[in-house]
Amino acid sequence: MTDTSDNHLYDKLRKLGTSSIGGILDALKIDGLMPLLKPIAASKPFAGPAFTVKADVGSRDTYAPAGFNIASYVDAAAPGDVIIIDAGGAPVSLMGGIAVLVAQARGVAGIAVHGGVRDGDEIAQTRFPVHARHVVPVSGRTRIHVLAIQTPIEIDGCRINPGDVLVGDGSGIVCIPREHATSVVAMGEKVLRRDELARAAVLAGANFKDAFAAADRQIQNEQ
Repeated sequence: MTDTSDNHLYDKLRKLGTSSIGGILDALKIDGLMPLLKPIAASKPFAGPAFTVKADVGSRDTYAPAGFNIASYVDAAAPGDVIIIDAGGAPVSLMGGIAVLVAQARGVAGIAVHGGVRDGDEIAQTRFPVHARHVVPVSGRTRIHVLAIQTPIEIDGCRINPGDVLVGDGSGIVCIPREHATSVVAMGEKVLRRDELARAAVLAGANFKDAFAAADRQIQNEQ
């Protein structure tokens, strides 16, 4: 369960959005981008602490059915958490419609899977935020073995520690190391202000170059 100060931070990050955060992470030289994970359907933006899962994947009948322990992460994540699963990008399902309903009912903020999910139509109907590399009809039963929860994982070159901040929206999902979250918010508020001024200038008839030049002048005057 997150506290009030954390919730205030997550609110600001949701409003900032992944596109702006991605630029800030680049400026800070932080590898926090996971472009392989795409939103399954239109849903609300989310932000919250990472609840990490590491899974191994094999062909059918590689593992005992009990190894595919969905309850170990869906029932264990706390309200506000973002469940993120590393299955090496395999096109095998680690999350389906009923599991998403459970996560939604428990107050989980979102789900990301470096692997597959199934029941794409059911998930879309919930409008619950789920990002994944694949939508497939391939069951994880006897193919998936959950190795560990709340352990460091790496997805597409991005290291995610339990408790790092995950932010997702229609553009994708990003990871902010916990110790940098406050700095990202501070930098992001400046980005939002510049974009707000540039947007107003465009609506008043300015071209792209002049809109941002006007925004920069206004920001300079405000300092």
